[in-house]
Amino acid sequence: MGIAVLVWETASGLPGADPLCIVIDYPADGSLFPPEIAPPAFLWRDAQKNAAAWRIDVSLADGSPPIRTAAPGRHLQIGRIDPDCVSPTNELPK
Repeated sequence: MGIAVLVWETASGLPGADPLCIVIDYPADGSLFPPEIAPPAFLWRDAQKNAAAWRIDVSLADGSPPIRTAAPGRHLQIGRIDPDCVSPTNELPK
């Protein structure tokens, strides 16, 4: 079973844009997925509000060719929230 290394880089075109400002919410660091299952969705947040795109590089530990792709800079859009789901211990997304 191989291990993948992800490299994320904002493609905002801004001088000094910090690629370390990206937080990967899923999968957790060190997660392993068997090759026979569907590939996981990656969820991340970027502190750069004006990022237009991201370049994603995945290096595989088994020496397979790297996977390179790009993702558009669409940010999370919160839809309608059921008010019964909000409680003192559960707040709306920010």
